[in-house]
Amino acid sequence: ERLRRLVEQGETMRVYVPYGAEWYGYLMRRLAEQLNYTRPEQIVQFLEDNRQVPTRYDRQTDRLLAPEQQFPVLPLTGMPGRPNSQSETDDSFDAFLAAGSWYAYSMEPLPPTPSDKLPAYSPNLQGYAKFKYRIPKSPMLILFRQAEPRTMTYRAEKLGAEGWLDATSKWYPDKRADSESERWFTTPNTALETPVSSQLEFQKAYTAWKEHAENNGLSLSLEQLVNFGQLAEGVPFDNSLYTMSDEELTVRGLDRRRVKAREVLHTYEQQRSVTNIEFFLTNSEAERDDSVIKARKLLWDAKQEDKAGNKLPAKKMYAEGINSFRAALTKFPQYHRKSGATQKAEEDLLEAQESLVLLLLQDPEVDAQARKQFAAFQGVVPIFEEDAVRQNLARESASQAAGVLVTVLDERVMKRAKELLATVADPKTSAADKTSLLTKYPEAAVGYDVLVKALVTKYEYKHLWEFMSENSTDDANRWVMSSTRTGMADRLRILAQGQK
Repeated sequence: ERLRRLVEQGETMRVYVPYGAEWYGYLMRRLAEQLNYTRPEQIVQFLEDNRQVPTRYDRQTDRLLAPEQQFPVLPLTGMPGRPNSQSETDDSFDAFLAAGSWYAYSMEPLPPTPSDKLPAYSPNLQGYAKFKYRIPKSPMLILFRQAEPRTMTYRAEKLGAEGWLDATSKWYPDKRADSESERWFTTPNTALETPVSSQLEFQKAYTAWKEHAENNGLSLSLEQLVNFGQLAEGVPFDNSLYTMSDEELTVRGLDRRRVKAREVLHTYEQQRSVTNIEFFLTNSEAERDDSVIKARKLLWDAKQEDKAGNKLPAKKMYAEGINSFRAALTKFPQYHRKSGATQKAEEDLLEAQESLVLLLLQDPEVDAQARKQFAAFQGVVPIFEEDAVRQNLARESASQAAGVLVTVLDERVMKRAKELLATVADPKTSAADKTSLLTKYPEAAVGYDVLVKALVTKYEYKHLWEFMSENSTDDANRWVMSSTRTGMADRLRILAQGQK
């Protein structure tokens, strides 16, 4: 009703939640961008059509219903930071928050985590403990324990995918409006907000993952690993050793400490593998960082400009975003290279690179270059399938152009170009040194733009536009490895076939 009155009065669509001062930006944006409800009247109609859906609130009083009448149902008592049946919720409340509350609640019947904070198998409950605690039949205990932080990661990823990247993220419903009749607001540049963001949720996820790893012995220090390795040297891997008495171990020339060390090391490797803890830790640590957020905001804005048909700003933003993302990944090498088989960072980088290449394929200069290359090619070898060959040549040119666009923004390249130009212009530079420099870098006599492009296509930074992380031809040093490219291509092919 409040929305309807605002629309009828021609006022703004700024609406406050019943028990707070946050805007319904999260809901409005989802309806507009995912259901294509681009007019305020459509939003109102949607709410009217769905006013009878299950809820946690009484429709007459706007107060919370009895716990058993609410939907979704939440625990009667909540864990710290988690909503419960008495909690007020706004439009940022979602299924991941509800699931997280129940997962946190489900941890109460579990036995305590190991007091020594070392990795351990599910305990064999004895005596009173058999009645006090419960151990899940499936999944294994260590996986069950990480269900709650997993929901935090899901929520953070979803917020990022919908454009709510940090506390400054806003949504401008009228940004694409072509006329006054299409505007939502009477005040120009009015934005909607939400109190949550991907960065905030990744911060929470990182804290939760770190606590989970420490409490369950999944992040042992190098010193601990070395000490356990020395103790376990010569101890065979044999599960039966763990249940033997001290006397039986002595007969075999072993003792309890050495056997325990072998058990710890084996459990450590096994549980780190099945939990994929390194990925979740490095992923959340990197994604909460300002450098990654900056890159993702640029790539998000580039995608929006691309969708709106604004090709020139989209190309510039893609190049800036990819360059920023590569710089951020350099800051977090574990996230880029060693955090598990998912290769999420590489896939995100590849997607952005592919979007830039597709934009450049629409550039007349790229097509003209492809035609020129084809003509030269045809003069040597007769080729009949001109379209297919030209398409391949155009894509190769677009890929090179994309690499150059990104790399000329690299701080190392810009710094080197400025240093060379400064040396040439410096009156203190001897004639011999200047001649030597211009012989090696003749582009320095032309100007910055020509020189910086030459540095990444001909000289010491050539490996960067080819998407190499270092000056090496090793595929493992590429920003996006061949295996990642092939895997993503296969998935896209399967999806395309399924859509047909």
